[in-house]
Amino acid sequence: MLEALKSLIPVEPGVTLPDPQFLDLTIEKLGGAGQAIAHHEGKVYFVAGGIPQERVRVQIRKSKKRYAQGVITEILERGELRRDPPCPYFGECGGCQWQHLDPTAQLAWKKQQVIDAFTHPVAVPYREIRDPVAAPSLYGYRNKMEFSFGDQRWLTAAEIASGEVLAKDRALGLHVPGRFDRILDIEACLLQPPLANQILQTLRHHLVQDPPSIYQTRTHTGFLRHLVIRTAQHSQESMVILVTSPPQAQADHRFLQWFAQAYPQVTTVIHAVTTSKSQVAHGEVEVLQGPGYITEILAGLQFRISPFSFFQTNPAQAERLIACVQAAVLASAPGVIWDLYCGTGTLGLSLARSVQQVIGIELNPAAVADARLNAALNQIQNSAFFQEDLNRPQDLWQHLPHPDCVIVDPPRAGLDPDTCHRLLTLAPPRIVYVSCNPATQARDCALLSQTYQLTTLQPLDMFPQTSHVETVATLVHPALTLG
Repeated sequence: MLEALKSLIPVEPGVTLPDPQFLDLTIEKLGGAGQAIAHHEGKVYFVAGGIPQERVRVQIRKSKKRYAQGVITEILERGELRRDPPCPYFGECGGCQWQHLDPTAQLAWKKQQVIDAFTHPVAVPYREIRDPVAAPSLYGYRNKMEFSFGDQRWLTAAEIASGEVLAKDRALGLHVPGRFDRILDIEACLLQPPLANQILQTLRHHLVQDPPSIYQTRTHTGFLRHLVIRTAQHSQESMVILVTSPPQAQADHRFLQWFAQAYPQVTTVIHAVTTSKSQVAHGEVEVLQGPGYITEILAGLQFRISPFSFFQTNPAQAERLIACVQAAVLASAPGVIWDLYCGTGTLGLSLARSVQQVIGIELNPAAVADARLNAALNQIQNSAFFQEDLNRPQDLWQHLPHPDCVIVDPPRAGLDPDTCHRLLTLAPPRIVYVSCNPATQARDCALLSQTYQLTTLQPLDMFPQTSHVETVATLVHPALTLG
């Protein structure tokens, strides 16, 4: 594992370090990005793969005036919380950061992340922070994975050390941390269910037998770009999406013919075509097999999932997230709920039968269409969904009934400052803020706390083995509610 960790922090192009510098450090804590933190002579050291209370020897890979980054070359005193990671790609794949950390300790450090975010750089007072809600499954929980094709396979540290001559002209896998242009070729991912790994392996095998061209990020030419696999926990339905450039060569068309019939066990097979230079897995959809969607059940409701619509990635833990949001919203028995950044309507629709009305607002038109369809599927008539850019609002808000509670579930970047000010002007009695980024959530809550009282913070472990943490924050307006 140590050999793998040495590749996590590449030396910046054009930066030449002097003779390798080594330091013996004691790891003190874990930071928000999952890296371990140590101090030495007034300088902060970020150490990939460290465990708190361990004594380690670190090779410095990048050094600035106030901080440095390094990798562990030797564990001098192994910590009690260290575990042997089960994944052979751990340390070189960008997906997991904490497979080597005891699961109970993962929860503790995720809670500490939230505490740190609401303490520094600006202290946001809160009444209570609860223990994190643990996930029911530590592996196999992801219902969506995006893999990338690459024309330059990243060689692992073990492969380089073997001295063997290895082909590296094609890969299908995940991005190497910090390298958008390098793909770590993988045979399976432990975070996705067995069916998804079977789908991945079938395509990998055929890629060797009859390979078409692979998209090159430097020249923006080539055919294969992404593979997206979606599964549904309750319905056991599945979807596989091949994202490509427009097919041109005979090999491209042969590959599509094979792909269209390669997965008889899959509910829906999709070919998506894009001409964009962006590395986002998206495109114009052609349904090759099945209805073009899959369905999932959350909180007793049925949800239709289209190829590129957002849906909670960990459905079992999403049930617990919904329960936390419901408890926060219904504590004041509201009549009208606004669900901002509502996506396909998961949170709002789960509350619809307990409130007078649900109003969802979302930028993505496909998600709005899915939300409306999901309301109809579940025979929910007291909901309405609108398309609007919440960062550039029009006059929609002034035509809607005043909310008793507003749910916000923004992207990682958090709320736009203007949106925060609009919420302060709107002054709903209660705001329930769901976030996957404690730093931006704390920043926004600091703005909202000019008027609101932050009562509770409820962390949830939506993504075990990673440093990511979801948090539900409840804010109440002291002048309008007893909270």
